Formats: sequence, C-alpha cells, structure tokens
Amino acid sequence: MRTSKAVEHALELGRTGVGMSVWRAAYEALKAVENDLPPEGLMYLGRAAWWLARPDEAFPASEAAYHGFVAAGDDHAAGRQGVELFREYGHAGQSAVSAAWRAKADRHLEGAENCSEEGLLLYL
Repeated sequence: MRTSKAVEHALELGRTGVGMSVWRAAYEALKAVENDLPPEGLMYLGRAAWWLARPDEAFPASEAAYHGFVAAGDDHAAGRQGVELFREYGHAGQSAVSAAWRAKADRHLEGAENCSEEGLLLYL
C-alpha cells in the first residue's frame, strides 16, 4: 500500500493534469498508485485513460469510481460519474450499456435541481 503522501501527490497531479488537459502526466501519476486511490482519483484516472485512447483502462477505473461514490453515500458524485459513463459508453458505440448508465445517473440525480449533470442529460 502506498503512503497517503504519495496518493495525495498523485491526486493533485491528476486534478491538475485533467483540468489542464495534460492527460499523460495525470494518467502516469494516478496509475502508479491506482490500487490506493479514492473514488475521486479513480474518476480522474478514468478520464485521463479515456483521452489517451485507452478505453480498456478507462471503463474499469470510471466504474470503480462510481462504485466508490455509491459506497460513500455520495449520490451527486455517483450521478456525475454515471453521466460520464453514459456518455463514454455511448461514444464507444455500446448503446445498451450506455442506456443502463443513464438510468443509474437518473436515479442518483433524482430530486437534484439545477445541477450541470441534469442539464447534460437533458442535452444528450
């Protein structure tokens, strides 16, 4: 198990890298401590892997982030991650899987008002 300092450093690099579209740096930092990442870190790892054209790594990381948010009782974060998975599986041409993620996102975001995720679902 990695030290919390190493994980925190990787998370910061992941946040910064994903926020600035520096996908490779974010991916490499997060991948090095993947087994110790909290849901937020797995979310960033999934995004970085997606933009590096590594769907075989992006989907499992993103799904693990979703399950982590659910386990933590964070419906909004789980809904946000469900929206990401809905969109990504749709772009990958997996419409049935995409639809299932949309339904999960809808359930988690039910009752949320004026959030960007609801807007994105309405748009898509």
